[in-house]
Formats: sequence, structure tokens, C-alpha cells
Amino acid sequence: AVVADLVGDNVGDCCARGADLFESLSAEIIGAMILGGTLVERNVDEVPESSALKYIVFPLAVHVMDLIVSTIGVMAVRPDNKGRGDSGQELEDPMSVLTRGYMVAVSLAMLAFVGTTRVLLYTEAAPNAWWHF
Repeated sequence: AVVADLVGDNVGDCCARGADLFESLSAEIIGAMILGGTLVERNVDEVPESSALKYIVFPLAVHVMDLIVSTIGVMAVRPDNKGRGDSGQELEDPMSVLTRGYMVAVSLAMLAFVGTTRVLLYTEAAPNAWWHF
């Protein structure tokens, strides 16, 4: 009974931690969307009406890119399986495998963020403003 109680406590703690992370991330995204809407509302003259929705959707697009890049980064963490392991040869260093996945994720994140920023925040009124974001 004690073990079951401890397991239940651990599961509850993990679920609560996940719920807290989800709530924090959701609040961050919604807050950024509100800021984007306020930016558009206060600068009606400089921001074309066709670009108004892009400023509001930008935080969602960035987090969608985060999910895609993270998934690809996790999939890139695979050891080199060229006859290693059971045959007695030395296994690949785990840190080099993790570093490879990290470099893939960081490179893709940089490209995705620059691309998303260019597509969603570019306006002809201020053509270089997206770059300074």
C-alpha cells in the first residue's frame, strides 16, 4: 500500500508539473498575441491591414516551428550503428551523438526563426524592421 501511495504521489507530481508547464507556455503565447494585437492597433497607419493578423499569429507560428525542429532534433540523436556493440568494437561516444542532435536542432531553429520572422513580420512601410526583431 505504501509503494502504491508513493507511485500515485509521483504520478500526480509529474502530471501537475506538466500542467504547470503547459499553463506557463499557453500564458506566454497568449500574452505575446495580445501584444501583437496591441502593436497593430496602436500603429494602424504604419501597419497595413493585410499584415495585422500576421503579428497576432506570429507567436503561434514560432512555437509550431519549435515543435517541428525539436522533433527533428530528437530524431537526429541516433548512434552510428556500423557493426558496433555486440561485435566487441567500441561504441560511439554518447556526447558526440547528443552534440550532433543539438547542432541539427539549433541550425534548423535558426533557419526556421529567420524564415518565420521574414514571412510574418515584413512590411513595405519598414522593410528592414523584421531583421531587428
